[in-house]
Amino acid sequence: QSGQLKIGPFQAVGQLVYQARSTGDFMSDLFTRQETRPITLTAEGMNINVQELPQKDKPLGFNGAVGQYEFNASLSPNLVKVGDPLTLKMSLKGEGKIKDIELPQIQDKGFKTYDPQIKEDDVSKSIEQVVIPTNADIKELPALNFSYFDPSSQSYKTITQGPFPISVAPTTKSEEFKAYGFIDKS
Repeated sequence: QSGQLKIGPFQAVGQLVYQARSTGDFMSDLFTRQETRPITLTAEGMNINVQELPQKDKPLGFNGAVGQYEFNASLSPNLVKVGDPLTLKMSLKGEGKIKDIELPQIQDKGFKTYDPQIKEDDVSKSIEQVVIPTNADIKELPALNFSYFDPSSQSYKTITQGPFPISVAPTTKSEEFKAYGFIDKS
C-alpha cells in the first residue's frame, strides 16, 4: 500500500532478566543468580511515506514482488508419452516477502496441471508441480518468467527459465486407459 501510513504506537510487556549483584561470598558468586523484574517498553507511533512502484517499464507478468531474488526452474523427464507426468520444479531465494510471492503458472492449454506442493520459509520458496502433456504435437513447455522490482537499482527485473524442450510420443492402443464398467459401493 502506498501513501501516508502510520506505524505504531508500540508496547511490549515482559520480564527483564539480569545477573544479581555480587554478594562478596565466593561460593555464592560462583553460582551466579539471575533475577527478573517486570518491564514495559513503549515507542510512539510514526508516520511514513510509502512511494508507489513506477509504472514505466513495469513487466506484464509483475505480481508485486519487491526485493532481490534468484529464480530457477527445471522439468523432468524430457522424454514421455501423452498422459505421462512431468515434474516441474521451481525455486525462489532472496530478500523480500517470499511467502506472499506467487511463482509463475503454466498457461499453455496443451498441458494438464495439478496443484503444486509448496515448501517455504523466510528466505526461500520451492514448488513441485505435476504437469501432463495432452498431445504428441507438444515440443516444449513454454518459458517461465519471474518479474520483480529491485529497490537497490530502482528498476524492474525479469528472470526467464526455459523454454524446456520435451519429446512427447503418442500412446499405443494397448497403453490407452479403458474403463469397462463401474461398481457402485454406496
